Amino acid sequence: MPTRRHFLAGSAAAIGLAPLSAAPEARATAAAPAPASATSGTAGPNLVVILADDLGYGDLGAYGQQLITTPRIDRLAAEGLRFTDAYSTAAVCAPSRCSLLTGLHTGHSAVRANPGGVAGAPKAGDTTFAEVLRARGYRTAVIGKWGFGPEDGDQPSHPNSRGFEEFYGYIDHGHAHESYPQYLWHNGAKETVAANANGAKGAYARSASQRTPSS
Repeated sequence: MPTRRHFLAGSAAAIGLAPLSAAPEARATAAAPAPASATSGTAGPNLVVILADDLGYGDLGAYGQQLITTPRIDRLAAEGLRFTDAYSTAAVCAPSRCSLLTGLHTGHSAVRANPGGVAGAPKAGDTTFAEVLRARGYRTAVIGKWGFGPEDGDQPSHPNSRGFEEFYGYIDHGHAHESYPQYLWHNGAKETVAANANGAKGAYARSASQRTPSS
């Protein structure tokens, strides 16, 4: 049976990247990533992963939904691939997100339920797909809800420590339930959302987080 490392290596090969040679424990953030041209000979494809909690199969126009327009996602489907069979590793968000990041099913995953207190997080030896991509010269970013580990900018489960060089959004699972947050995290620092000070609802989280990762 293929191991997790073989799975990740095979996923990289499927998009034209060189095989994974470094041990999973060697964090991708420990060294500068190699240029894409040095690993694949040509620039790799851009990869965009959209994860939405509680989004049903039939909630998108590309899959038959007719009440709410989803033109940008429909265009992605029209110009790319549309999958008609998909399975989630869990019925709730935290374990399914952890499995997406690591390629592990919940029998081996460190996160098996939504948090009742401090959120769980991938283990120190787990490899995320962001680390695999960074090792091959990709720039990586995650925008929105992270939901793992304590709400601290300097801790092992922070996205900057798990292969994402740019992060903006919520660290904490519970904080991500706030649609009008008084602050959001930019990498390891809190950034106040001035329009929402003192409980005001001046900036919806989606618009507050519309920023372009630094190039």
